Amino acid sequence: MLIRPPCFGHGLLMGGGLLMNGLAWLVRGWRAWRRRRYELGLLASMDAAQLRDIGVTRADALEELARPWWRRNTRG
Repeated sequence: MLIRPPCFGHGLLMGGGLLMNGLAWLVRGWRAWRRRRYELGLLASMDAAQLRDIGVTRADALEELARPWWRRNTRG
């Protein structure tokens, strides 16, 4: 009779399981949020010449800054 040892590579245990995937998802989300906040701060601090250099109007910049965070990845 073959007895298999318990498997610790799935479920809520370490080794690529649900807990680790969930933590990785949270870390990625947190990093994306920090990056967006940083980029929006840069956009808010740009003067007219800098905006013109990147091809963005002041109205476009203000629209992007006013967009709610849950609509940041959509256009229109």
